[in-house]
Amino acid sequence: MKRITSIFAICMVAIAIQAQTKLGYFIEDNIQISPKQHGITTMADNFIAGIEPIENLRIMFDLSGMLALYNQDDVKTYHKTNVALGGGLAYRVWTNKSNNGLFAGRDAVDVRAIFTTTTGKPDWKYNNYSIGLTLYDRDNHKISPTLGIGYHYIKSRTQGISNQSNIYLEIGLRI
Repeated sequence: MKRITSIFAICMVAIAIQAQTKLGYFIEDNIQISPKQHGITTMADNFIAGIEPIENLRIMFDLSGMLALYNQDDVKTYHKTNVALGGGLAYRVWTNKSNNGLFAGRDAVDVRAIFTTTTGKPDWKYNNYSIGLTLYDRDNHKISPTLGIGYHYIKSRTQGISNQSNIYLEIGLRI
């Protein structure tokens, strides 16, 4: 896994160097919240760095952590993952051409597909597959909010924790 992560990071840096002269890059941090399923409510924090090597297509690197809240014998408790690594692709499917969007700019909507997997020895080991829509301000010269909705499938690799198949809502900031 470390070798794949290293190769992916090197490719991202190489593409970023080339992309800086063309279309650019972005950094985003968002919080995802899902309703309770199998007695577990999940919340994730995603730090995403991405580049746009060709117009409308973005390649993303995702560093995330997840918190799973549940009751065990009437005691509120949790499982946590400190680090999950992954990546994905995003494609811009809509752009508001005028400057009067929801975020007072040129809003855009992406379709995103992201895969992450836990590293180290977390309380909860899993693979997370997600797909969703994200609304954001396309102007890259300022910090802007993001809103999203999507679906994720969390394949648990920890005994006693069921797989999760759920929708999520997300809110975040984009630079």
